[in-house]
Amino acid sequence: MKRTWKTVTAGIVGLVVGIPVTLLYPVYLLITSLSGQHVNISALLILLIGLPAIIGGILALRRKIWWLTLVAMILSIPAGHLSFLGLSAVLDSALQPAEMEILIAIIPFIGSVIVTAAAVLIALSRSEFTRFRLVSEA
Repeated sequence: MKRTWKTVTAGIVGLVVGIPVTLLYPVYLLITSLSGQHVNISALLILLIGLPAIIGGILALRRKIWWLTLVAMILSIPAGHLSFLGLSAVLDSALQPAEMEILIAIIPFIGSVIVTAAAVLIALSRSEFTRFRLVSEA
């Protein structure tokens, strides 16, 4: 089994996208609940969007269960959009609106494209993964 850079790259992309989404939204929920505001159900759904990216990233780095890794990476495409949406919000507050309007509008789309590329890398590297067997062969 030849090991290439594809699974490592896809795993790192999954973790880089999933961890901020999964860790920052519980902080948002805590702040809104402490301030007495109503907790929005969409914040809970966004929290669940980041979990497949983390699962796919870990499985890709360990090269285990190809089909589950592929499904998790496909399900994490919205997490890429959300993760880079936060980056565009930071850039929007730091830069003048007239300077970077187009860049700030494109950044979330770039996040989705990067995670889609990671899913394609997983699809192309099936031979690097160990087989998932329900019964061990002797």
